[in-house]
Amino acid sequence: MQKELRTDFYNRAKETPDVAKKAITGGKLNNFTSIVPQYRFQVLTEEYGPCGEGWGIEPMGSRIERCSELAESVIVVDLQLWYISNISGKLCTIPGTGTAFFTKMEKGKLVMDDEAFKKAGTDALSVCCKYLGIGADVYWSDGSKYDTLMGDESDVSKPAAKGKAPEAEKPKGKMLKTDEIVSESRALGMVDYINANDMSVGDICKELGVEALTELTNGQATELGANLKKAVDEKAAAAKKEATGDGK
Repeated sequence: MQKELRTDFYNRAKETPDVAKKAITGGKLNNFTSIVPQYRFQVLTEEYGPCGEGWGIEPMGSRIERCSELAESVIVVDLQLWYISNISGKLCTIPGTGTAFFTKMEKGKLVMDDEAFKKAGTDALSVCCKYLGIGADVYWSDGSKYDTLMGDESDVSKPAAKGKAPEAEKPKGKMLKTDEIVSESRALGMVDYINANDMSVGDICKELGVEALTELTNGQATELGANLKKAVDEKAAAAKKEATGDGK
């Protein structure tokens, strides 16, 4: 298959029109850009046909993960995006996992979000669409909440103005203050990473002596991120060694 054919849809879907972009103002994600969910549906329908005929979503399960003794919790939604390939005619599937806070402490009170399932489902679908290239220009410039795991949440690469080269000597963003409490988006990123690697949020909180990851400072979160990555890398290396027979 020619390279041009393999990347045809990706290249057509990666440019997001301004009308489908929504600027986030205020908070830790100030100046980030979100993509209007309906735009993804439009792109999929234009390419593969009506939902349910040429493409669709198959729920794979959902669960509520408690992440503190204060009853804070996140909803985790797993789903598959399926579509009929215009190239091979085959049924293709892409898995995606999304999260959203279901209950969390705000000003000393436990607050429930009655739209958390919808938000987590939208998050999961956005993950699937990323693999197809939908909205790639936004993700290339803004990054994602997973980029905050290691500490530089404001490290946002904005596209350079036309005709002007990016200033390589200047940092992309300012580092977070280590003594400040982590933002909700960074806490969610850590929960996603922990769950994705079959670890327990509760056990980690207990080991750190906190009731929730939202109690961590940015400095503690950065240290935790480094330790988690090290543990995941060591586990992967051990599995690879065992698979090749070197562990005998």
